[in-house]
Amino acid sequence: MYGPDMLLVRLKSLGPAGVASAVLVSLEGEVRDGDSAVLDSCLTAARTGGGDVVVDVGAVTYLSEPAAHVIERFARLQAAESRRVVVAGASPGLRATLAGTAAGSSLRYAASLARAVADTRRLAAPGGLDGAKRFGASRVCAPRTETAPVCEPRSMALIHRAQQILVRRYGLDGPRAALSLMRAASSLHHDLAIVPLAVAVLSTPAPDLGAWQWFPGHRGEEAPPLPFAPTLNASSAKHSETVAAVRDTACRLAQTDMGNVQLTAHDGAALRLQAHRGFSTEFTDYFAWVSDDTSACGRALLDGTRVIISEVATDPVFDDTARRVMLSAGIRSVQSTPLRGSSGRPMGMLSTHYPLSRRVHSTSELRALDELATQAGMWLEWHERAVLISALEHLHRIALHRTDLRGDSGGNRADTSPA
Repeated sequence: MYGPDMLLVRLKSLGPAGVASAVLVSLEGEVRDGDSAVLDSCLTAARTGGGDVVVDVGAVTYLSEPAAHVIERFARLQAAESRRVVVAGASPGLRATLAGTAAGSSLRYAASLARAVADTRRLAAPGGLDGAKRFGASRVCAPRTETAPVCEPRSMALIHRAQQILVRRYGLDGPRAALSLMRAASSLHHDLAIVPLAVAVLSTPAPDLGAWQWFPGHRGEEAPPLPFAPTLNASSAKHSETVAAVRDTACRLAQTDMGNVQLTAHDGAALRLQAHRGFSTEFTDYFAWVSDDTSACGRALLDGTRVIISEVATDPVFDDTARRVMLSAGIRSVQSTPLRGSSGRPMGMLSTHYPLSRRVHSTSELRALDELATQAGMWLEWHERAVLISALEHLHRIALHRTDLRGDSGGNRADTSPA
């Protein structure tokens, strides 16, 4: 099934349902650069427990520096609300990696998971620190479920199904080889996460048996124009510079110095901060990953339409923590506009923020933001398709070279359909 070099994450409440309690985040396998978004979303989900978080790394064989920084940012967010992050079972190597981040003073360590769980339960028990003393004025909310399922289960199921198809198609030596193949195709020449690539493997018709090209004769689609960025060539522009141009154009149109662009996760159910300007570190840390509707951007993603908040201090869309972070960043009003591709699929979110309450948006300004959102969404969808096709072609060629597969020497073509 999964090889030891694949990240597996589980969440579990350490207390009764309906009260603030510690949450256990168990990591297993290798935590690589490309796993940072998944790790961040899982840690964010753990915050809903309202208490301390225990991160069990006893089964982790590798922790990348970017992943360590994700834990660092999470520890700072917890510490700001008087909550602890306890790392259990860390090897000397993992402790050294974590010690290299700024979170060294924010993290607590326990030699074993049993010791970490006992300590967090002792602090929450009668005679320890009660809820009011423990959490002060910070938000306390019950865990969504008493025992949460495996984090990102749909993502892991998709990857597993793609592994099975690749093993059969190319005669690979098991799921680990298939995962290695996907990682090579997604990272060597492409800024692409594994999950979208796995989805493409599942949904794209298989290459012809024995063919050296997955898409023979493919010339690609013409790139949608980028009228908001006349200095960029739409067909060759880098993803990062295009997104930055979207952000800057939005700020210019809205006459503000604060703006950001978020991109959707592979399933369209969450937003990842991609480009921003004018915000504090606390703001960018908190909104690095948005997967609920307790903010303007989260509500706009859920509703599929623009959301305008004229008074952050009182609008009920924000929960207490999101409101505090917004106000601390000097934001009093905000608008969030969805980015959609030509197919109608959500591609991301464009938000502009203002230091004054009840900021009035003119009809021409909103129309210009809509035009920008349409142009950006169409280009982002085109770019994603182009990158995925290139990555699939790359994956196919790597697999053929690794297995020396020609003609009928590999897997059964009839067994490779994504059924």
